[in-house]
Amino acid sequence: MNKQKTTVRFKFIERVTALRERIKARTGTNFDISALMDIFLTHVTTLDSVDIFHKFTCIGLKTGLGTENDLNQIMKYENWLIRKLTAGDNDMIQSMLIAFDFQDKALEHVQRRKQIEGKVVRLIISSFGKPE
Repeated sequence: MNKQKTTVRFKFIERVTALRERIKARTGTNFDISALMDIFLTHVTTLDSVDIFHKFTCIGLKTGLGTENDLNQIMKYENWLIRKLTAGDNDMIQSMLIAFDFQDKALEHVQRRKQIEGKVVRLIISSFGKPE
């Protein structure tokens, strides 16, 4: 492994460790968020050699049709993150749901939420590994 890859790998481990410490400090538990969400991303900017978490992304992966229940679940994750990690800042959290297709109710729910809250869950249709 070359030096650059090693440095990137250690930087990633440091950031994950820092995030776990931040979750523990905010929630008082050793809660591992990866046990709930399929994919959890942190967006970090380094300023004066200090890592600043400025955005979080939670992604749900579904192996079939994305339902309204799946959408509600990802929104519960989003709300937990807003309360526990961002001190109520809705703009720091973005959510995505990836499925082979989505129920009409789920699509309507996303549109209603956009109109009422001004917030969107991105719905992504995947064809990778889709059963015939």
